[in-house]
Amino acid sequence: MDKMRGLAILGVHPYIAMGDEINDIQMLQASTFPVTSCSGVDKLKRIVKYKNGFCSMKSSHEAAFEMLHFAYKTLVDQGMGEMK
Repeated sequence: MDKMRGLAILGVHPYIAMGDEINDIQMLQASTFPVTSCSGVDKLKRIVKYKNGFCSMKSSHEAAFEMLHFAYKTLVDQGMGEMK
């Protein structure tokens, strides 16, 4: 089962998608808030830019932390979460 099918089955939307490889393209295209890292494939970076998502200039664990912080802040700003 691919990631998009899993999200559809669970009825998850809106959602934040985080990915950096070619297999993440469909998920980032359909996401409400796409995020990737500077090491992500160029097509993903274009999708993220087009959808006003977030592209971390860091790599690896630092990028994951930065992207998760962006995702959480975005949810709070959209009224979908609570900052603690």
